[in-house]
Amino acid sequence: MKHIKATLIKTAVEKYASLEDFYVANNIDEDELYYLGKGDFGVAYSIGDGRVLKKTTSVNEFNIAQKLQSSHIDVFAKVYATAVVDNDKYIILEELETDSVIEDKFYEVLSILEPQGLSVQYIEYLDEDEVDGGISPEMQKFIDALCSIVSGYRRLGIEASDIRPENLGYGSKGVLKAFDIDDKAR
Repeated sequence: MKHIKATLIKTAVEKYASLEDFYVANNIDEDELYYLGKGDFGVAYSIGDGRVLKKTTSVNEFNIAQKLQSSHIDVFAKVYATAVVDNDKYIILEELETDSVIEDKFYEVLSILEPQGLSVQYIEYLDEDEVDGGISPEMQKFIDALCSIVSGYRRLGIEASDIRPENLGYGSKGVLKAFDIDDKAR
């Protein structure tokens, strides 16, 4: 955790006098923004060019986004910019492809983990030999991707990750990634 704090100190927070200045500096056409949804700590809009604009109220999420902006970890949506406008916190990140298949696979993984008393945060301890009927190659690929995401959270110093299907999507190269990165322990 000290590493994250030290890195954040080195990352200057971009501040803008107005939202219009922020939009101009980041090549955002306000008329092209498309509402994606609202979560626990903010609201997200598609910018229309493979990027998402998120306004967040979570200081922790904003700080983690700053960390990811300066040192990208490939299992998380790429963070292109972080900024403060009139005390509001904004994050511009990679837009991921989400679908119901992710949700279906995620809940299937939970049903595999439950008999072994595991949560998704401890998926690497799954004893595959104990899974009735085995694990299909497709499911194994999904489990491996979740293991990588859990490992990425740990590289950030986050043990209580917010891994759930609503925060997962596929990048342009078909890699499963997490977005809305936060630490549930904070």
